[in-house]
Amino acid sequence: MSITNEWIVGSGTAGVRTGEARGASSFWGRHLPDEVVFRPAAGTVVVTSAEVSVTVALATGEQADPPVLTLEVADVRDVHDEAEAAGVRVLPLPLLTSGGFRAVGPYGIVVEFREAKTETLVSRILAKTDTVTPWAIRAAVTLRLPDLLARRSLSAAEAAEMTRTEPDALHRLLHLLARHGVFTETADGGFRGTALSEGLREGHPSGLIASLDLDSAQARIDEVSRGILHSIRTGEPVYERLFGLPLWEDFAAKPRLSESFQEWMSNKTKLLARSFIEGYDWSGVRHVMDVGGGRGTLLAALLDSSPSLRGTLLELPRTAEEAVRELADGSTVDRISVVGGSFFDPLPAGADTAVLHNVLVNWDDAASIRILRRCSEAVGPEGRVLILEGLPLTGDGGTGSHDGGVLDDQRLLAQINVLMLMLFGGKERSLPEYGRLAEGAGLAITSVSPTSSGVHIMECRSVAGHGTAG
Repeated sequence: MSITNEWIVGSGTAGVRTGEARGASSFWGRHLPDEVVFRPAAGTVVVTSAEVSVTVALATGEQADPPVLTLEVADVRDVHDEAEAAGVRVLPLPLLTSGGFRAVGPYGIVVEFREAKTETLVSRILAKTDTVTPWAIRAAVTLRLPDLLARRSLSAAEAAEMTRTEPDALHRLLHLLARHGVFTETADGGFRGTALSEGLREGHPSGLIASLDLDSAQARIDEVSRGILHSIRTGEPVYERLFGLPLWEDFAAKPRLSESFQEWMSNKTKLLARSFIEGYDWSGVRHVMDVGGGRGTLLAALLDSSPSLRGTLLELPRTAEEAVRELADGSTVDRISVVGGSFFDPLPAGADTAVLHNVLVNWDDAASIRILRRCSEAVGPEGRVLILEGLPLTGDGGTGSHDGGVLDDQRLLAQINVLMLMLFGGKERSLPEYGRLAEGAGLAITSVSPTSSGVHIMECRSVAGHGTAG
């Protein structure tokens, strides 16, 4: 949707508040665009399109005029009838001359529905199916253009000389990315970085450079999307069909890809670790085992936060060796043991808590239950197993809470869900689905702790040791 002229302040509908009719929230979940973010605590509504955002204050007094959000729909009369059937408060205004009506949305926002032109619908679809821009961003990262254009402006010719690229071709790339807010084009025809490109620089906390570089493991993973139709038709992963080996075997045979993947996972874990530490009560944990924990990034962060905590890292032998080198100079090295092995085999004993972060999403239900059983055996009937994953909303849940966490965005979870199918035959799961996995392993989910990153920490305990959770 376009930002230009979408907000009209002063609609003369002061004091209007959202109705509480049954079905209204489901109606708005379907019709409000993904880009609308309500922040009532902050007193604002944020509408973003691409990389542009507009903030408008919510109406706070009975005499204040709430903003009007204009949305275009394919058939305005169908939406009008749907709104009335759902109990949405439709304002007593005649249909506009252009064909439209107004209704009261969340937090008193007046929403004006208008008939969309065919050209508008085509433009939206083309924007959703753009395949050039995502790869153009990856090309810019690979050439380190975000670093090159940070805090200075360069012409395309100057940048081309420094990156050994063809000047006209590079100008086209920079011009495209300037249209998407990744760079900005100056009055003299030069280009420089933006807040977005800052997040793509070397050393940025986001760690995105490790996943967007075209030589990275993530770039190879992204290529799997060209096989999506096979996965949808068969319900099977497509990675081996495209590249000759299953993903883990392929990465093991290509050290550069393996190194890139581990770097990306470590960067991502560093970004999320603080939210895990703050989002769960770790005070009762004495010895934690991070199962499939990569190079120990999360485990080291947990032990850093609690001087009395001990840790065990369980990883495949090759990654375990890398973890030993990674952890050797850390402050927690004396409290961590690293074990090489598979989480499908018996796990080392001694820990009272097993952590599975970003593990079960890679596996189908049968394999996930096997992993959970091994964890349960290792921690014993009095121990706990913690599953750290995003939780997709069920039904018409919209796009999520939008609290700023990475996995608050339900679109991202839906995207990951399809990607896991194509890569491994794995999946994102809802809370009831995780409950069924736990039950299959003789466990029950006893608590769910949301974190600021959008990841939820699901605590599971043995049914035999603690009884079934209510």
